[in-house]
Amino acid sequence: MRNIEDLGFGIRQIQLADHKTPYRATGYLIRAEKNILIETGAASAIPSILEALEVIDLDPGKIDAIAVTHIHLDHAGGAGLLMDHCSNAELLVHEKGKKHLVDPGKLIASAKQVYGTMFDTFFNPVLPIPAERIRVMEDREEFEIGINRKLKFIDTPGHAFHHLAIFDTKSRGVFTGDSAGIYYKRLYDTFGIKFLLPVAAPPQFEPEIMDRSLLRLSDLNPQRLYFTHFGMSEHAEELLRQARKRTAYLGKDCVEQFLHHRSTAELFERIRDDLFSGLYRLGVPKNDPNLTILEEDIKMNIKGIVTYVEKKEKDS
Repeated sequence: MRNIEDLGFGIRQIQLADHKTPYRATGYLIRAEKNILIETGAASAIPSILEALEVIDLDPGKIDAIAVTHIHLDHAGGAGLLMDHCSNAELLVHEKGKKHLVDPGKLIASAKQVYGTMFDTFFNPVLPIPAERIRVMEDREEFEIGINRKLKFIDTPGHAFHHLAIFDTKSRGVFTGDSAGIYYKRLYDTFGIKFLLPVAAPPQFEPEIMDRSLLRLSDLNPQRLYFTHFGMSEHAEELLRQARKRTAYLGKDCVEQFLHHRSTAELFERIRDDLFSGLYRLGVPKNDPNLTILEEDIKMNIKGIVTYVEKKEKDS
């Protein structure tokens, strides 16, 4: 898989990780009257972005804007470093995310708690961004990038309260961030299987709110979904239905099981068996590497389910 790929409509997909290990994370460059990058990834992804710009002979100084769907470090951790290269760009972000990009101290401390000694490998450095270079985007606010072409920013909490999805009026595609989950594009490329799992990671997973956000995306009648994790799909309606179904599964069925048994091990086995059995029936072999990745994503979602339950119990 190449480091940069043309998806049509002036949109290029850029690997946000080492492009020798594809299907991890991706950002998007839209070239129009204005050039805009959507998602930066962590600092470790910035060389990949700069390499991609060099391939298409686009000077970083000609990037007009950088948008991040939310401020989790795998989506926006490299924004400060990239802004140093893109000297004329403004950073577009949710209002609840701005202060953490100006002063990323809490983001760094939180990530270090999760990643420990691996923080430096994945995320360092996380640089502050001057407040005057940040533009807060409100719900349904439009950002014009060309004649008859706008990006509409949609408030989409559920995964994070500082989350914006971005609708492109020309491609009729939504840049989903984590609002619509993880799309396992390798399963589609290898087996023709359209498979998606919501991102129920802690600390802000709220299944009912996530479902309302998914409905908002469906109301846009998108023809394409541009996932950060990972890639573009032209099966938007089907995948959004799948996202709602699995959000209900995680937020109701799995929550009820955990409340009854209080066992993360049993919950892991239940989710793993439910998802894997469906994939086996569709022809995925038991040794397929996608299943190992899926197991790790299930473990992260379980942490989010437990945090959600504990928060509800504390508030009741």
